[in-house]
Amino acid sequence: MNDRKRIALTFVSAMALCAASIATAQEEAESHMLSILEIQVKAGHDSDFRAGLAAWKECYLANDGEGSWNLWRRQQGMGNVYAAVFQMKSWADVDTPDAASQACQEVARDQIIPFTHGEKTVNSYASSMPDISRAGPSGDVLWVSSFRAKDGRLMMDVVRKVSAAMKQVEGDSRGYWYDVAGGHEKAPDFFVSTPFENFAALDQERDGVWDIVTKVHGAEESERLRADFMKSMDAGWSYIYRRVPDLSHSQ
Repeated sequence: MNDRKRIALTFVSAMALCAASIATAQEEAESHMLSILEIQVKAGHDSDFRAGLAAWKECYLANDGEGSWNLWRRQQGMGNVYAAVFQMKSWADVDTPDAASQACQEVARDQIIPFTHGEKTVNSYASSMPDISRAGPSGDVLWVSSFRAKDGRLMMDVVRKVSAAMKQVEGDSRGYWYDVAGGHEKAPDFFVSTPFENFAALDQERDGVWDIVTKVHGAEESERLRADFMKSMDAGWSYIYRRVPDLSHSQ
C-alpha cells in the first residue's frame, strides 16, 4: 500500500469512528473518548480541500452513513490546520466497521488527500474527565489549552481544586478536560477546551481563574496552587478553533 493510499484510508477510517457529535457528548456527564484528526492543508488549496470534504460528506450521507463529527479550523499558528473531532463510547468503537466510509474511499483519495500535507497529519485519542469538566453545552468557538506534564498527578490535584472553586462560585467549570492517550514525544498529556458562543463572547470581562480560586481559598492557598501547577507543567500552549458547520454533521 503506497503512502498516499495509507493516508487516505487513515482519514476515512477516522470518519467512521464517530457515533454522536462532540457537542452532545459534552452535555452529558458520562465519560467518553474523542478521536481527533489534525490536517494541514496545502497553501492556496483551502477551497479545494473544503470542496473535497463537502463531496465526501455528500457521498457518506448518500451511502446511509450513521456517524457524526465536528470540523474545526484553527485560527492562529503556522499553517492552515483543521481538526476533525469524533466521539467514541470506548476503544471498542475503533473496531466497528463503517460501510459508508469504505464506499467513499475514492472521494477521499482523489478530492481530499492531494490538497493536504499527509506527513503532517496527526491522529490522537483522548478520554473525557467529567468530574472536573463543564456540564453545559459547547459553542462554535473553542479556546483549547494543552499541557505537557512533568508530574501529572500533581497537575490534576490542582485542576480538581480549581474546578471545585469554579463550580462553587460560577455553578460550573468553564471547560471540558481530556486525558490524552499516548502520542509522540511532544504531544500533550492533558487539554482543556473552553467554549464560547462566538468571537464576540471573548470580549466579555470576567474574573480570572486564579481570582476565583483566591475568593474561595484565600491568597496564600491560591499562590500555592498556582506554584504547584507551574511546577507540574513541562510545557503549555493554546489555540483558538472555529467550528465549520457546513462540513460538520450531527445525527
